[in-house]
Amino acid sequence: MNNNLKKLEFDNGISFEDSFIETIHDIVKRLPYQPEIFPTFAGNIQLEYEENNGKYLEIEITPNNTMHIFKIDENGNEY
Repeated sequence: MNNNLKKLEFDNGISFEDSFIETIHDIVKRLPYQPEIFPTFAGNIQLEYEENNGKYLEIEITPNNTMHIFKIDENGNEY
């Protein structure tokens, strides 16, 4: 398992269950290229892609495997 994922932890001591980290690792290894990975203050993990042409994709994954997806296309349209 990716040790960088295991190090995700907040300054206030919130950490993630190993099973959640394993789920994130399984998702990331299937992607064509590595996203930026951030913990959120809600206890979720955010995967983020940002391109120079203004495209943006954010996927927030909860410990119960719910995904919230936010996208901006090259024309600035939000989805």
